[in-house]
Amino acid sequence: MNQQNVGNWVRALSVAIGLAAIGKGVRRGGLTGWLEVAAAVLVVKRGLTGHCNVKEVFSGLGQAAVSEVHPLPEPSPRRRPARPTRR
Repeated sequence: MNQQNVGNWVRALSVAIGLAAIGKGVRRGGLTGWLEVAAAVLVVKRGLTGHCNVKEVFSGLGQAAVSEVHPLPEPSPRRRPARPTRR
């Protein structure tokens, strides 16, 4: 279940960007800064573990799941009128 689903380059970028965002959030302070720190910690966790829960959820949504939720309407038995030909 916790298999790696994020590539190595994305993992490295996640750790780097997450650490930078943690520093920025701590410097900002206040509620906004600490919310930024919390989000950045999740980005660093994604980079360290190589597993992204959001990606797992969205990759699990295949065409079958989408068609079950929103089935396409049946095609109309009527044919469209023919286009006039250019001369």
